Amino acid sequence: MSRSSLASPLLVVAVALGATGCGQILPSSLMASKSADNPLNGAPLKWAQKPTGVPFAGDKDCTIWPIEDELTFSATPEQICVKGRRHRLQAPEAGEPGVGTIVLSSDGGGSSEQLDGRAGAVSSSRPRKIGQCSERGQTKSVWEEPYDGCIANKDKAGKPWLSSTSTFLDAGVERWRFSPAPAEAAAPAAAKSAPPK
Repeated sequence: MSRSSLASPLLVVAVALGATGCGQILPSSLMASKSADNPLNGAPLKWAQKPTGVPFAGDKDCTIWPIEDELTFSATPEQICVKGRRHRLQAPEAGEPGVGTIVLSSDGGGSSEQLDGRAGAVSSSRPRKIGQCSERGQTKSVWEEPYDGCIANKDKAGKPWLSSTSTFLDAGVERWRFSPAPAEAAAPAAAKSAPPK
């Protein structure tokens, strides 16, 4: 196996470790996939959840409410974009957190639902403190990571990371499984209905 064939998967692991810490990584193969339309067809993919550590009575315990992570993933043949925000709750003595990262991966041509070495990362802007939460005498600062960035939808060889025939997009926070592209789905049906020669 060549060094170049190992480089991209190792990059994915390294970036994920830097963004989440070792204890929070869940291999993409173990994540449940959500069915969705490929964002190249025009409709963006949306993801939202409550961040870790939010107090049970959040609206009463926090100076800002609601606190919810929200990300939108859109794509064109030229680029894949991430827009939205994530939050971190941590003790004030921890100081300002580092920049967050969303790692994107797909299978390019879409033949196997396996990572094909096509991956990239979108980083957040510098986190900003937006409030605090207090629970059982402990105070946590609430930091917001704003995302508004894109990566080129091509690897160094010029092949697309995400194409109309890709079977999935993995963003770390979520993994979406795509239905066949409309043209592909129609092709077998057209072949069946065609009169014999």
